[in-house]
Amino acid sequence: ADRVTRAPFVEVGIPIGSTVLTLGYEHRANQDRLNPENQTSANNGSVAFRGIFNLGDWQVNPLLRYEHNRELFDRVLTGNNTRTMQAALILDAPRYFTFDVMYRQVGATLFQDRPVPLQPTIFEVIGPSGFRRPAVRVGVTYKLLNDENRSVTVSYERNNNLFALPGQDFLERVMQVTVVWRIRRQ
Repeated sequence: ADRVTRAPFVEVGIPIGSTVLTLGYEHRANQDRLNPENQTSANNGSVAFRGIFNLGDWQVNPLLRYEHNRELFDRVLTGNNTRTMQAALILDAPRYFTFDVMYRQVGATLFQDRPVPLQPTIFEVIGPSGFRRPAVRVGVTYKLLNDENRSVTVSYERNNNLFALPGQDFLERVMQVTVVWRIRRQ
């Protein structure tokens, strides 16, 4: 048996003033000479934007990122699609406070397959499935006496896990509020 996995990858960061635009691509191929029905190939593309800006005495750090992965299988005529989106903003005030907001979503459109009865080397797609997991986080950090080594962070986070399965609607919501006391010594 001979299994070979290849994964060429390239990522280019383009500086634009105080920002960076990043483009990435990755191709993965799995050759299975023992069981060719298990051969796969995947293409993953990403684009990201990150910046550092000073507006007056405020420091502003935005982040935007999108990634798409498409995985193809030799045994069926369809594939899986996975998407990741992220947006974040950090505002560092001149004194005492730092504010941060973050949104992320991971989602996928997946297929389900099974061997055709009496023909175990032929597969059929029996239906789509997938998930979507959006999450949001908001946090405020207070620097005690404007000292970055002593701070209190209060944050709110909400996560949703949404599933799409044939004949089933499932929804799970998780909400979380945290208070964190951090003392850092440098």
